[in-house]
Amino acid sequence: MITVVGVFLAILLALYTVPVSTSFTEQLTATRNLRGVAYLDPPKGSSVSGTFTTTDGGSVTFEILTSSGNVVYSTDSNHGSFTFTASSPPYWFDATTTFLTHTVDVTGHYTAPILPGAG
Repeated sequence: MITVVGVFLAILLALYTVPVSTSFTEQLTATRNLRGVAYLDPPKGSSVSGTFTTTDGGSVTFEILTSSGNVVYSTDSNHGSFTFTASSPPYWFDATTTFLTHTVDVTGHYTAPILPGAG
């Protein structure tokens, strides 16, 4: 009986502590008059990392914002990488450009415990 309880508690502890990685891929199109946006809703407390690249090498302003408009990451470039802890999800990927149309590929993953609210 104690062995069964011990195994159960070990499994429960693992569910709260073993991280699981979830991948994401988004493609944004930024034009002179239109922002390219995409939505990401990782679990609170998860570790988020990824990269962005413009498909034609042109530069964009790429930002990651909270739903309340706070900037988590911002750069003017044709590529970059980001890492942050999801303290107030959801987030918006945002790409803007001044003149030309650019397509932006965003890829990455977030890592969080299996059970929500853990960590």
